[in-house]
Amino acid sequence: MVEILLLGIGKSNNALNQFMIKYSIEHDFLSLIDVVRFDYKLVIKGPGIYYDEEVIQKFIENGVEIITDIEFIYWFLNKEYIAITGTNGKTTTTYLITDIINTAYSAVSCGNCGFPISQAALDYKLYKYFVLELSSFQLKGIKKFTPKIAVVTNLKQAHLDYHHTIEDYYKSKFNITKNTPHYGDVRVSQEENLKNLMPIFSNEKCLGVGEIGLDYYWTPFDKELQAECFERQLLLAEEFDIPVVIHDREAHGDCFETILKHPRVRGVFHSYSGSAEMAKELIKRGWYIGFTGVLTFKNARKAIEVASGRVYAVLLVCRGSRCIVLRMIYILAQEMSLVLFIPKSTKEPQQQE
Repeated sequence: MVEILLLGIGKSNNALNQFMIKYSIEHDFLSLIDVVRFDYKLVIKGPGIYYDEEVIQKFIENGVEIITDIEFIYWFLNKEYIAITGTNGKTTTTYLITDIINTAYSAVSCGNCGFPISQAALDYKLYKYFVLELSSFQLKGIKKFTPKIAVVTNLKQAHLDYHHTIEDYYKSKFNITKNTPHYGDVRVSQEENLKNLMPIFSNEKCLGVGEIGLDYYWTPFDKELQAECFERQLLLAEEFDIPVVIHDREAHGDCFETILKHPRVRGVFHSYSGSAEMAKELIKRGWYIGFTGVLTFKNARKAIEVASGRVYAVLLVCRGSRCIVLRMIYILAQEMSLVLFIPKSTKEPQQQE
């Protein structure tokens, strides 16, 4: 008697059907209306099939394990999995990560981005990394899936027709970390990571290292581990003679002291929040200072004072909307007593909601 049911005839399960045929995995392949048995050992359902469908509920009542194609392929293939989810931005992030990896290794974007994981698995020997875009529908069926890296881009209310509650939607999304150990309990081999990064840094398309640095804002944090990683990253930048992008949040003194140990390294302090005195020292040493839309906040007096300190040969404005950038220029012009000409309007640009 066949023990595996492939339920649903959508794109994901069509690809999985081909995979299972190729590897002689005995199974039934049915649509919802064709199900007549409820004693299967395993049901691999299409991600778009709702859990409150009557057929699914009968399987649950009978104690049948229900998963999706992501879980099944993970059981079958021992690969390096990088998983990305979120309400917005997950497709772009998936493709970007894949492109970066492909500068030195072989990777494929698959999952919810239009190329099913089962289809990628048909040629699994071509790829070292599977970079997965995962929807909440797919993640709700996770049992043992453990990605090497898990990314959640952002979360906001969505798909309540499927999940019914925002709590279930969020819980499904965070299944991406269900089997991943908490970072505070993990110590990754820095030597192994650095060895894997070498081919990327030596590629001519690699323009810099970053963001790197120290962050003492989010708790809990491992100060020693952050310092060790930061030091090694600066050594890499020094070795390959490429600039860095520094992330410094509530760690100004330690960040500054660390870069002083590497006088050959240059770059930019992204979204600068340190003092004017530290900014002047950085500029003298050949560093750039970057400012973001924080300059438009009403309580950003410190950042505005630093940005308008008349000590900068170059002012870097991190990308953002046209309105925010114009407002930043407007504020700095006021602080520096400059004449600002904005064509077709003499009004201050309005801050976005």
